[in-house]
Amino acid sequence: MAMKHIFQLGFAALSAIVLTSCKPEKGIAPKTTESGITGSEWFLPASAAKGTWQELGTLSGGKYYRTEMNAPDIDANIMENSVILVYAKFSGYDQSIWEEGSVGILPRTVFTSIFANAVDDWSVAVSPGKISIRLQNSLDFYPTGGPDKGHAFRYIIVPKSSARVTGQKPGNPNPLSQYSENELRNLTYDELCLKSGLKK
Repeated sequence: MAMKHIFQLGFAALSAIVLTSCKPEKGIAPKTTESGITGSEWFLPASAAKGTWQELGTLSGGKYYRTEMNAPDIDANIMENSVILVYAKFSGYDQSIWEEGSVGILPRTVFTSIFANAVDDWSVAVSPGKISIRLQNSLDFYPTGGPDKGHAFRYIIVPKSSARVTGQKPGNPNPLSQYSENELRNLTYDELCLKSGLKK
């Protein structure tokens, strides 16, 4: 009986170790293709359980919202030798203005349907380890509770054609190396993902 009890305890301990080791770690590096192009997961600043939008004021008396996305793989070297593209998947806009599920590059201006001349200005700043995303409405009008909880953001890092990519396989050159930064920004999100081999 004692041996059976010891066996059960041992099995339970082993199961706990296996299950714990299978859990995804926090801060896992973004997906990188064999050509060195990197894409992060989609980042949701707000949900039913949490919110990371900060409401901040401006000198003119207006306000804006800001959220910060962790980007541990972005350092000074990446910033100097890569093009960093930040994409948004907006939610909550009128379908005629921004179709649900559509993806666009930041920065950008989105005309709202609440007032004829109101616009949402979306801007982005990249620094080592962090991407800051800012929303400011031209008429200082925001939904109750702040930005829509469905807004999502993602960044993609494309090494510049002159950059030496660590770990890049000789048979897998950067498929986007022929594009300038402006040309990369003008590619649609679907085109960029298709050419780079990244999942959407």
